[in-house]
Amino acid sequence: MTWCLFRQNLTATFLLVFFVILGDFAWASAIEERSSLDSNVVCWGSNEYQQTSVPQDLVGVTQVSSKGSFSCALAQGRVRCWGLGIEDIFPVPKDLGEVLQITSGFAHNCALTKKGVRCWGHEQDGKLKVPNNLGEVFQIAAGGEYTLALTNKGIRCWGKCFRAPVFSGSIEFISAGGCFACAVVSGQAHCWGCNGKGQVEVPSDLGLVREISAGVYHVCANTINGIRCWGDKAYTQVPGGDNLSMPRVGVYHSCALSDTGVLCWGDNDSNQLEVPPAAVDAASIAVGDSHTCAIVSARGRLP
Repeated sequence: MTWCLFRQNLTATFLLVFFVILGDFAWASAIEERSSLDSNVVCWGSNEYQQTSVPQDLVGVTQVSSKGSFSCALAQGRVRCWGLGIEDIFPVPKDLGEVLQITSGFAHNCALTKKGVRCWGHEQDGKLKVPNNLGEVFQIAAGGEYTLALTNKGIRCWGKCFRAPVFSGSIEFISAGGCFACAVVSGQAHCWGCNGKGQVEVPSDLGLVREISAGVYHVCANTINGIRCWGDKAYTQVPGGDNLSMPRVGVYHSCALSDTGVLCWGDNDSNQLEVPPAAVDAASIAVGDSHTCAIVSARGRLP
């Protein structure tokens, strides 16, 4: 694989991806839920870089996004981010205007705005250099050192890209992983890119797919028969749960919505699998490196 992620003494070195390492950081040994009664977002797991410390004045959130050690939210057409590097390395641009969608890579973010697509963060391999001729954009997805856009011209990629297959069907959804990507095309899952753990080898019996989420070493899909995962076998065993949906894949753990809230599986070294009671009515989730955030509709602020 071309993905580089180093662990030293069971701690994580994790800010920039592929071949960029800023330094050694250890995860917190004791993690507590970080949220505010004033916000409709709750986060849990590692808080070493304040990535689960939700701003107290963050309300009206309609989307959460994360992949690395930071979190972002879309609230009332504006982007708010918190966690590692937000203040000094990749602060949110002040001139984004009205934002329709956000997406987070491991060291960069992108926003689909009414004026087009904007990306910011750590620049490497051109992943922030949005092409001028994208056309109409329906969805964006930030990965490791690249960014994808689903447009009226098909899937477009900039940064450290890898050739996507030529699809003859209707492209319905895209997801960007570490050094590979996936798409739902006419109800079928397709993945391409690096394959060190078998993450692009879509099971032949998967059936119709509604949604897909690409991580670093594994993939999970929401199918008509429930959630299925493939890739690194250490993280693909989905526990039993009623009506699981909206799978979100991180580095070493994954989560999904269930009838009883949020269900997570995989590594638990930062308590990222210990879903707090406040997430029982989660309506949407985002999974980072060792943390998870959820929009909680029960607080009455989900538009």
